[in-house]
Amino acid sequence: MSERHPAVLDTADVAWEGTTPISRSVGDVYFSRRGGIEESRAVFLDGNELPRRFRDVRDSMIVGETGFGTGLNFLVARERFLRLAPSSAVLHFVSFEHAPLARADRARFAARLHEQSVPELTAGAHDLIDTHPAPIRGWHRRVFDGGRVRLSLWLGDAAEGLEDWQRQGGRGADAWMLDGFAPSKDDGLWQPGVARALAARSAAGATLATFTVARTVRAALIDAGFNLNKRPGVLGKRDMLVGQLSEPTRIAQTPPSAIRIAGAGLAGATLARACAERGLDVTVHDPQGPAGRASANHHAVLHPRLPLEDGGRPLILIAAEGFTRQWLTRAAWADAFTPAKVRQATEVRRPDRLGKLRARFGSLDGRIAWGAGEELVWTHGGHADLPHLVNHLLTHERIELRPDPLTVTQSATDGITLIAAGTMSRALLVEHLGAQGAPLGRMRGQLTRTFMSNPPAAGAILTGRGHAVPLTDGWSVGSSYVRLPAQEAPTDVSASTEERLENLARLDAWHAYLGRQAPAVSSATDWAEVRTTAPDRTPLAGQVVPGVWCSTAHASSGLLTCPLAAEFIASALCAEPPVLSSNLRALLAPDRFSRRSDAR
Repeated sequence: MSERHPAVLDTADVAWEGTTPISRSVGDVYFSRRGGIEESRAVFLDGNELPRRFRDVRDSMIVGETGFGTGLNFLVARERFLRLAPSSAVLHFVSFEHAPLARADRARFAARLHEQSVPELTAGAHDLIDTHPAPIRGWHRRVFDGGRVRLSLWLGDAAEGLEDWQRQGGRGADAWMLDGFAPSKDDGLWQPGVARALAARSAAGATLATFTVARTVRAALIDAGFNLNKRPGVLGKRDMLVGQLSEPTRIAQTPPSAIRIAGAGLAGATLARACAERGLDVTVHDPQGPAGRASANHHAVLHPRLPLEDGGRPLILIAAEGFTRQWLTRAAWADAFTPAKVRQATEVRRPDRLGKLRARFGSLDGRIAWGAGEELVWTHGGHADLPHLVNHLLTHERIELRPDPLTVTQSATDGITLIAAGTMSRALLVEHLGAQGAPLGRMRGQLTRTFMSNPPAAGAILTGRGHAVPLTDGWSVGSSYVRLPAQEAPTDVSASTEERLENLARLDAWHAYLGRQAPAVSSATDWAEVRTTAPDRTPLAGQVVPGVWCSTAHASSGLLTCPLAAEFIASALCAEPPVLSSNLRALLAPDRFSRRSDAR
């Protein structure tokens, strides 16, 4: 179990000739030595007539690309879209990359743009330095410009990514930028199977543009159903190729009607905001009001505690870490999040666990730093004030908050129902899936907030067996884990003296681990609540039955997984490009337990 996880990819082996990156493994440039920006604008934007189409777009447009590389085409398209398109329009940019650039090369590319005085692209290139996904096979979603630009990036083989997109359905691309390495150097993206998959993932009237006019490429695209034309090339190339699908694929899209959400905690609020920002009217039902129960935590920690298994659970956590840490920087609610490193200590009971994690995942391209004794540090963690965050999320003109509960009868009527009610989700899920279909559990947790005259210096959040968050006047430390009977949540969860003493002992143990003197606590308060859990420690997120979806059982990782679950569900409801690969969707599926039972 110490070998590398099968989904971890190698980053690209890149050499630099001045301002031009070159793939050592392929022996080809990422863009023209004579001018990558000019090539991108002339071939891919103008070849697809995107400036005109951006001006005319009504609601959204999907642009697909083969070969993300440095992200140059994305940056050029994003800049032009923001400048030309109506302010209400959204650009979905879908791209495929089998060998993602390492962080150091992304930073070098951004520096080159700065040196060339290209301010309209330099800021976007800097966005990609830290927000680029970890090198993990599958789909990764990033959101820019307040939701106006959404990047769906598949890391891995493009044919597999196109097949996965086809399997999930939804709208196809309106335009394609075919920008792989030259076919004579690397023909992987120019195969007939890829061309047919591009046609299958194309919307009515889809266009394409590419710098190559190789005979094999033309034959593959014509066979897939594209009408092609040569145009004069740029930057010393004699020709380029443009085309349009001759028999457009027509993909039905039925926009959802009314959206009803059960629950105004973090899961429900992230869902409500994701739907509202897509122009949907949302009603949120919760008799307790916003940020009740487990979402009343003022110091929720962003920390993906990775398991060692081969399957998809660690991949969900890594995908969530990448998406959520960018999502939390959105200007509308950034003040609810405090960035900090998260330091995961070596475990006494399993001292070799972090060493195995290092062998499994490495640094994830700089997301993880490794200290002495195999100590793990997440470089971009932090903690959030959930009540503050939830209230920000629910402040939107399309969101109505109601103090009544959403009943099973209401959830069965027309429209879309989203169940995100924490411990109260079980009754609604049982009604739709049956008692065996939603085996949700409950786990009590208590946090202790300490105050002291000599507060801790600003530093990393400490995690391992529990966690400790350094604050300006003390610590937030916890949490206890007490399994409760699987029944409806109690109306009152009182603090326990025993659990307070356990938390204070945990704080002392942290200081001993750090070689510091135990803190002198002046006073302390406690907060206790109940989390909803699933037997496999993975959230339930997806369609329950037609018209009913859910996001629940986020347990103690709600800050990590709720935003990604909301993005996935809202995207699926609106037939957008994928957020998660099919295998991860299956791992999150609410009916997975009943399917496993049927299989036995």
